[in-house]
Amino acid sequence: MEDDEKSKPAEVELEPVPKHGRLRALVLAALGVGLIMTFITLRIVWGNGQSTNDAYVESKVVEISPRVSGQVLALYVDDNVEVKAGDVLLEIDPADYQAQVEQARAAEAAGESQVKQAEAVVLSAEAAIGEAEAAAQAARTAADQSGADYRRYSAMGTDGVSAQQTETAKAAADAAVDQWMAATKKVIAANAELNVAHTNVATARAQVTAAKAQLHLAELQLGYTKVIAPVSGFVTKKNVEQGAFVGAGQALLAIVPGERWVVANFKEVQLAHMAVGQKALVTVDAEPGVHFVGRIQSCQAGTGSRFELLPAENATGNWVKIVQRVPIKITLDPGQPALERISPGMSAEVTIVPGSGNAPGGTR
Repeated sequence: MEDDEKSKPAEVELEPVPKHGRLRALVLAALGVGLIMTFITLRIVWGNGQSTNDAYVESKVVEISPRVSGQVLALYVDDNVEVKAGDVLLEIDPADYQAQVEQARAAEAAGESQVKQAEAVVLSAEAAIGEAEAAAQAARTAADQSGADYRRYSAMGTDGVSAQQTETAKAAADAAVDQWMAATKKVIAANAELNVAHTNVATARAQVTAAKAQLHLAELQLGYTKVIAPVSGFVTKKNVEQGAFVGAGQALLAIVPGERWVVANFKEVQLAHMAVGQKALVTVDAEPGVHFVGRIQSCQAGTGSRFELLPAENATGNWVKIVQRVPIKITLDPGQPALERISPGMSAEVTIVPGSGNAPGGTR
């Protein structure tokens, strides 16, 4: 019995593993599995994604030029400052243009006066027509009366009427007819004067219209002496200073709005794996470690070389096939961190996420 007891192995008591140690081990194991799965997923995805480092950040660039010439009286902006649409950027000396406005206003007032004068002439011509018509009617009545007297004397013959009376009556009748004809011509002349008066009124009114148009143009030019920002953005390429004389159409500065996009030049053989709406990840050299999210917005209708100033002539005997590149426009999702710090012209790298958006068959 004692030998049996001695032959039994001694029992070892194990200390219980703390609960927090087991939890830590589980968390580390989960993180390890997650990292492995993430690595595998990225390896699969990005291994099949289309990418290029021939890409650049783009933006709208609004060139600012004055519409009128003159000396810069005041300059309200400086390089790289932010402006809002409607802000006054600079002001050109308005003295000359204010004088043109006053001159145009005077011409308009003179035209209005001429219209009133022409309208008064019309009223006078209308009154003259009335008088001429009345005189013509009286002359006709007198001619009819004198003609009737002459015909009556002629019909009586020598019975109680002398030849002298008959001749006098004939002369009176002829004079009355002449007066009637003269009065009729005066009516015609009065009507002609009325037509001329109406024409003068129309001419005067046309001159007033032209004067108003000239005044409007002068007021516009006066307003153009204040150069207004058409869009919001940042001032760049400022090459004007206060006191300088500038000409109409001269480029003074540029405004870069906040909207940004990327133009990536992909090889033509990569286009089969890309489609509008696909998701893209963009990195910019100026912001290392930051991934901007965007989507394919459009594809240029032609390769970059096709729109060069002197396109290549391939109809030669020593032609060599070269893979062409096609510009792809990628819009960036708004509200991303650091998006406002990238500028047009910066270099970028673009990777298209296969299977996203309207991708053609995933990664075919």
